[in-house]
Parts: sequence; structure tokens; C-alpha cells
Amino acid sequence: MSFFQLSWFSYFISGTAAVMASWLLSGCRLGNHLELPQNPDQISGYYETAPQSFEVCATYDHSSCNLNTPVNQIPSMPAVIMSNPVILLMKDLKTGEALLGDSRGSGYAIRIFADESGRLTDERHFNPSTFWVDEPCYWQESIVEEGTYSKNSPGVSVSNQEPKISGKIELSFEYYFQFFGTCDQTLGTLYSCYLDPNKCGDTDSAKNAKYHLFTKSIFDLYLAAQVMQETDIKTAKALYFKVLYK
Repeated sequence: MSFFQLSWFSYFISGTAAVMASWLLSGCRLGNHLELPQNPDQISGYYETAPQSFEVCATYDHSSCNLNTPVNQIPSMPAVIMSNPVILLMKDLKTGEALLGDSRGSGYAIRIFADESGRLTDERHFNPSTFWVDEPCYWQESIVEEGTYSKNSPGVSVSNQEPKISGKIELSFEYYFQFFGTCDQTLGTLYSCYLDPNKCGDTDSAKNAKYHLFTKSIFDLYLAAQVMQETDIKTAKALYFKVLYK
């Protein structure tokens, strides 16, 4: 398990701005909260980290980036996971498989690999999916995590800290959403559906409402960051964001 239990439609209906559907379906929620064992290994612990920069980009008939998007616009994933401090919990010391998780009690966590040298890394490309439009247009999500953890030096006083801080984490978190295949009709429908739930192409109004939320969950961030306009949905090719934590 590497992340949540939510279905993608229930996630969209919750009003969250990010889509990350495959990512959600790939993982788990670890009960009501994530805790360290009473006798943790030498890597697991609470680590200080905070978002320092947020870069948002979109590619359609040309490319545009906002390198200084406000960090308060970071989508709930990864923001809900990357609490300060964040929990780094080793699952398998031999393979380096670990979890990065929220220390505030939500139980949300994501897979990462940590080695004894202090490196953190993971890269995942989720299975492509089609839209509801009858056309071979696919969307695919990818996540790339790369960073380091550093332990506090021996003798550093943490007696007044709660929870006890083990060190610091620096992490680059990258998210990709790509369109490929034959997508002209699909993107035209997504554009219309984004503007008006009655134009999502289905005779069932309940389905159209879900499709509208789905479409907004894909594009809202990039429109808010002013890297694309609504009409650019019709030629969208790829969406991307990067958060740097230190």
C-alpha cells in the first residue's frame, strides 16, 4: 500500500482541486493516524519540512509556467501528507521501502524509498485511463519524488520538542498529467464540460455533474496559476507541478 482508499469520484465530489486519481487508487489510508513504533529503527522519525516553492506548468499549443505560484495553492495531495513535522516510517530496511505520512492524525501517507546514505526517492507511472467520451484518448499520471533526509547531530537538545524531531527532510515532489492518443473530440468535450455541466455529453444529469467536477479537478489549478486559459483546454497536452520542501 502506498496511499488512500478513496474512489476517484468520491474524491472529486469532496471538492478537492487536484485530480491524482490513479495515485489515490494505488494506495491506502493507514487507520486514523500514523504512529512510530515504540522502538523505531535509526531512520524512522519525525522530520521538519515545509514548502519553499511551487512551480506550475501547462503545455497545449504552446507551453507556459508560473515559477512563483503561492504555496497556499498546493493541492491537498501532497499538502495533506507533507505536514511539519512529517513522519518517515521505514517498512522494510532491506529494500528501503518507507512511508512519508501526516503527523497530524489523518493517517494519510505515501510510499517512498529511503537508504542509509540519506537519499529519498520514488518514481511511479500509473496505468493510462480513458475518458467517458467515445474516442481513444488517454490520460496518465506520474509522480517523481527525489530528496534527502538528515539526522540531527548527536548532542542536539530536543527535550522541549513534542514530538521529538529526528532531523530535516528536503524533497522535490513532481506530478505529471498527460494526454495522448486521438483527443480532439475529447478535449472539445472537456472544454464544454468545464464551462457547463449540461454540456458534458451524457443524458444522465448526475453523471454530467460528476464529469464536470472531474474536469474542474484536472484544470482548476492551472487556470488559477494563470498558465492557461479555458480555451486552451481544447489543445491540452500535459500538465505539471513541482513542490520543493525544505
